[in-house]
Amino acid sequence: MRRSILSAVVLTSVFAFALTASGASTPADRLAYLIGTWNCSIKLAATAGNAGGISQGVWTFTKSQAGAVHAHWAGPGYEADDYYGYNVKTKTYWIVGIDTQGVVGSQTSKDDITFTGSFTAGGVSSPERDIITRPTASRFHDLSETEAKGVWAKAADTECTKT
Repeated sequence: MRRSILSAVVLTSVFAFALTASGASTPADRLAYLIGTWNCSIKLAATAGNAGGISQGVWTFTKSQAGAVHAHWAGPGYEADDYYGYNVKTKTYWIVGIDTQGVVGSQTSKDDITFTGSFTAGGVSSPERDIITRPTASRFHDLSETEAKGVWAKAADTECTKT
């Protein structure tokens, strides 16, 4: 259970922080900002069947040949890959990803601060949202929440620093 919660949280966190870049003037600027390596600490909330805890990992962002941003997360016993983009016609940021546990997720945002969507783990789909703050150009905080039976609950707090 802890592994699937970590999987969902990493996917959500990767999704959500990716496009948030205060001060960037265009969606392309927001994407370009991500290029590089980020060291992250994820504090998982305790839930039924999961004691919570802290997980460490590294996200590496590169520009894909098609112009989107590709992100790879690597941590102990876990990896995930995601793609980030911007739809000019709908003025919507989009993110889609999958991990080594089979968790699949996608989110969208109109403001690049609050991302909403869902993830599927073990054949069960759950709503999710992330709210991003950036205290400095080289740090961000991501509050990840999941929804069950109409109630939103904190899933994780993620802190990342660009290296």
